[in-house]
Amino acid sequence: MRNLVFSLTLVACVLESALCFVPKTLGSSKGIQSEGREDSQGHGNRRTTDEKNRRSFVKAIVSAIVPQFLCVQRSEAGEVGARITNAVTTSDLGITFRRAVVRGAQTMDRVDGSWEKFSDRYNLGAARSKADSRPTPKVIPELQALDTMTAKRILYVCDQVFSSITGIASSTLADRIQRIANAIKISFQRSGVEIDANSPLTLSNAAQYNFVMYAHFKAYSEFILEKNISFPAFRQAFEGVLGQELLILFIPEYVSQINDEKLSSKDKLKLATNALGAWCKKFQEKGLLAAYEIGTIDDDDISDWIDGISDLQFNLALDGDATMNSQILLQEQGYRLYPNIARFAAAAIMSQVDRRQKVSTMDYYFDTDYSSDPDKFEVKEVLVSVSIDYIQ
Repeated sequence: MRNLVFSLTLVACVLESALCFVPKTLGSSKGIQSEGREDSQGHGNRRTTDEKNRRSFVKAIVSAIVPQFLCVQRSEAGEVGARITNAVTTSDLGITFRRAVVRGAQTMDRVDGSWEKFSDRYNLGAARSKADSRPTPKVIPELQALDTMTAKRILYVCDQVFSSITGIASSTLADRIQRIANAIKISFQRSGVEIDANSPLTLSNAAQYNFVMYAHFKAYSEFILEKNISFPAFRQAFEGVLGQELLILFIPEYVSQINDEKLSSKDKLKLATNALGAWCKKFQEKGLLAAYEIGTIDDDDISDWIDGISDLQFNLALDGDATMNSQILLQEQGYRLYPNIARFAAAAIMSQVDRRQKVSTMDYYFDTDYSSDPDKFEVKEVLVSVSIDYIQ
C-alpha cells in the first residue's frame, strides 16, 4: 500500500515538473471549450498546430505512466480497493498527491496564459501570423430600465410551467425559492447587487432580476435531482411549454398567423423570422436584453431545406442578456437547466413553421472584446445557433 501511494505521489510530481518545462514550441493559444460553448475567448476554431502537439505530448506521458500505477486487478478489489481509496483521499501522502496534481494544473494554466498573451502581442507562431486580425471589439449598449411587471410575469410563468410538469405544489416551490434566496444573497451582495435583506426576492433592476431568476432555476434543479425526474423528458416539455407561453406573452398576434395552413413553408419561415425579430425587440424594450441580431438566411439554403437536401441553420446573437450571469453560474455549478429565455422563445417560434420537424438550439458564450488576456475575459454575448430539420 505504501509503495502504491508513494508511486502515485511520484507520478504527480513528475507530471507537475514535466508540464512546467514543456518546450515553448509545444505552446499554443488558449482554446478551452465546454459543452454548449464556443472558445472562451470568442475565437471559434482558432487553434494552432502547436497546441495539438503539446497536448498530444502531455497525453502520451499520462497514457504511458499513469495506468501502470492505477490499474488494480480484480483479485485486489473489495477491501484492498477500499484501502487504496482511503489512502489516496485521506492519508498525508494521498493529500500530498492530490495537491501536487492541482499545483501542476495551476502552474500549467499560468504558463499557458502568459505564453498566450506573449504570442498574441508579438504575433508569434506560423499559424498565428497567417491568421486574420482579431475582430473589432463590439460595443454593447446599456440595458433599458427594467419593466418589473414583465419580469415578474416571466418568473410567474416559469414557476407555473415547472409545477404543472412536475406536480410540485406552488407553495412548496415558493418556499424553496425563498430559502435559496436567503442563503445566497450575501454572495450576490458582495458582487455589487443591491438586495433587500428582509425581502431578497424584491426586484427593481436587471441585476436583481438576474439574482431572482437564479434562485428560481436553482430551485427547479434541486427538485429535479431530489425527485429523480428524467431530465431529457422534463427539459423538452419545460422548454417547449415555456416557449409557447413566452410567445403569447410578447407577440400573441403572430401565433395565429404562423399557424395558417394556407401559407407555404417559405412564407411561414419568413413570417417566423419576422416574429422572432418582433419578440426580441419587445424583450429589449422591457429592459431584458441590450441588443440582438438575427443572422441572414440565404435563398439557396431555404430552397435546399424545402427540397429536403439539408437542414436550415441560422444564428441569433443576444447581447447583454439580463440573465447571462445566472445562466453561466448555474452551468458552472453542474446544472443543465438555466434561464436562456430568448433561446426558449426562438425554438418555440421556429417550431411553428412545420410541426413535423425538429428544431434544435445550442448556445455559445462570447467575450466580444476578443481579448487573449484571461484576466480580462468577460462574457457579453450569447450566440444561439438554431437548426431546423429538413422537410421529410
